[in-house]
Amino acid sequence: MQFDENYVTKKQKKLAQKVIDEIPKSLGLETTSCITLGLNPEMLIEELQQKYRGTNKQQKKSIEKQIKTVKANVDNCVMVNFSFDDVLKKLNFLRVTDPQKKVPGFYCIWTGLMDFVIKTPFIFGRVSKEPRHGGGTYCFAPISHKLEIEFEKQSDPPVSAQQFLIRLTQNYNFIRYLESLRNHPHSAEQMAKLLLLILSHHIQQTGNALIDTLNRNNDLVNIMKSIVHLGTYKFGQRRFATQFDISALCILHKNTTILQLENFDSSHKNSLRAIRALIDALMKL
Repeated sequence: MQFDENYVTKKQKKLAQKVIDEIPKSLGLETTSCITLGLNPEMLIEELQQKYRGTNKQQKKSIEKQIKTVKANVDNCVMVNFSFDDVLKKLNFLRVTDPQKKVPGFYCIWTGLMDFVIKTPFIFGRVSKEPRHGGGTYCFAPISHKLEIEFEKQSDPPVSAQQFLIRLTQNYNFIRYLESLRNHPHSAEQMAKLLLLILSHHIQQTGNALIDTLNRNNDLVNIMKSIVHLGTYKFGQRRFATQFDISALCILHKNTTILQLENFDSSHKNSLRAIRALIDALMKL
């Protein structure tokens, strides 16, 4: 399955419109372009329907159930690409589900391209002494990840490095690649180091000027912590207990900074306020 501009259901359009309406309110920017893409299940459904041939009645019922589930799931998955005439050049919104996370329901991923360079790549998240639901400390931590991107010219005519990055921020596989960086063991290690500083009451003394400045910015931290992290997420009566929740990533490449933020809340207001506050804080450094 893939996201398709020419396949947008009524439900997907409604979900996208909710995001589109919130952008000027909480991000404070007017879009120069906005493209909605729905998750298109037609190829998968066609494959499942082909299995009807030569199957018995019980197998057919099972396949019919699978098709119904696929349609219901994709109807809740949507992507919206925004362009701005601002330091934030591109912003991609993705609402998706991922069985590998073992989390029911859907969550949102925001991926943006900013026209400035940060001195240190970093993550933001929640850390506690042991797995728990809620509580813990929210903080920024440095990371040493590097983007591994092959800048071969993949278009005709060739595009610039920035244009190529803009396309990547709209690419589903690249978005999931950034997600894997956020959830990389190295990220958890960095949060564990921050935990030691927290316990020794030296959270604002990491030795990294950028990280220490961000962690001293209480207004920024409070806005960032309003994001619903996995360890604060409640699905019906189910609560999730975690020790490390990494909700945001900022990583540099060439003359740009790539941002990714994950939120388990679909209201979007807090996500966009967090993106706005983080960009403003970085611009002042």
